[in-house]
Amino acid sequence: MDDFQSMNPYTFEVAYNHEATALDGLDSVVRKAHTDFLLWKEKSFEERAVHFQHLRQMMLNLTEEYGEIASNEMGKPITEAIKEVEKCADLCNFYSKNAKTFLKTEYIETEFHKSLVTYEPMGVIFGVMPWNYPYWQILRFAIPALMAGNAVIIKPAPNVFQCAKALEHLFWEAEFPKHLFQVVYINEALTPLIIKEKKIQGVAFTGSAEGGSVIAALAGKYLKKTIVELGGNDPFIILDDANIQEAVKAVVASRFSNCGQACIAAKRLIITAGVAEEVIPLIEKAIDALVLGDPLDKNTQLGPLARPDLLDRLEEQVNQSIKAGAKVLKGGKRIKDSNFFEPTILTDVPKGCPAYEDELFGPVLSIFIVENEEKAIELANDSDYGLGASVWTKDLKHGEKIAKKIEAGQVFVNRRVRSDARLPFGGTKQSGYGRELSVAGIREFTDTKVIVVD
Repeated sequence: MDDFQSMNPYTFEVAYNHEATALDGLDSVVRKAHTDFLLWKEKSFEERAVHFQHLRQMMLNLTEEYGEIASNEMGKPITEAIKEVEKCADLCNFYSKNAKTFLKTEYIETEFHKSLVTYEPMGVIFGVMPWNYPYWQILRFAIPALMAGNAVIIKPAPNVFQCAKALEHLFWEAEFPKHLFQVVYINEALTPLIIKEKKIQGVAFTGSAEGGSVIAALAGKYLKKTIVELGGNDPFIILDDANIQEAVKAVVASRFSNCGQACIAAKRLIITAGVAEEVIPLIEKAIDALVLGDPLDKNTQLGPLARPDLLDRLEEQVNQSIKAGAKVLKGGKRIKDSNFFEPTILTDVPKGCPAYEDELFGPVLSIFIVENEEKAIELANDSDYGLGASVWTKDLKHGEKIAKKIEAGQVFVNRRVRSDARLPFGGTKQSGYGRELSVAGIREFTDTKVIVVD
């Protein structure tokens, strides 16, 4: 097998080299994970929590160091990378304190002497993870799975293997069983070899709809439980009575953080006609103020795209949209001899083109002007995706009413969409199925067992 090499997308220098996991060693990885699972599942929630509190503290001690690793490997601005590490530390704390309550035995009133429901760990769970949030995406899946008593094996994206290796090191330092959290350094072509292993009991995938379809089909073939968190084409609706200044600030932050490489970014801005003339110039001004540059510079707000092939795809999608009739209000091009794409606004986007139908994974905002809120809801739902949505109005009751009409896994009123450990996270339609985070997330990879005593 070939070794893997990640490239710094800002300097084009080699960021990291890693030896590939030996093909003939994959079954050993699964076997060792299962052995540690048998020991781990017998530990109490309090015993597991000790390890996670240790992990949390180490993350807080290493936010700058781990932030730099992410910035160098995938171009995330250092301030955002540090916040990602801090968010992971908070997640350790959340499940350390709540896992026991989330998975407590439930007693059901029946005619029998005793009827109860327990939530038992499943075994070894395989996670196929993306590159855009190289720490958070892995731990968002792994922490609840581990606190439930499972073991996990992670296949990260090849361009962020150093980030994954850094996480693996933290688990060792926090004195988890050695093989409870393992990373395999393989390409996607080898994932079927792990999924088909008998001791693999579940699969979690985060990535594109195309990739999720392949993984779900494989898992289905071998009867493995799956959750898939896929792409999004999230609408951001600004109504006539919205707080315009706050809405503009939120949509720009949502669309352009992480260089637009987020599944829950606001990709389609839908504005009612009454506020369009006010909103659009403010967005242009806010985008003009964005600072592009070195991801390690704390003044940088917009870094490069993570890989050259991602830049190529984004450029192709934008060009196809323009060819179909979309107008470029701002930007629209890659920046020569770099992995940067200009912060871009597209208007007059026609149905059927990539900017309308697909997920554009980069700093491109499509703006749609509609007659009224009914048209706004109709347009918001006119998508194969259904991950998140944001609605802005000063009438909170009315905003909640609109939220119930939008087809998405989460709808935020007067807030941009963000993942929150306290709330279930996941999508509808082509954005996937299953939920991460909260009580829903920790129960996904447990077996619901009924016990009746009479």
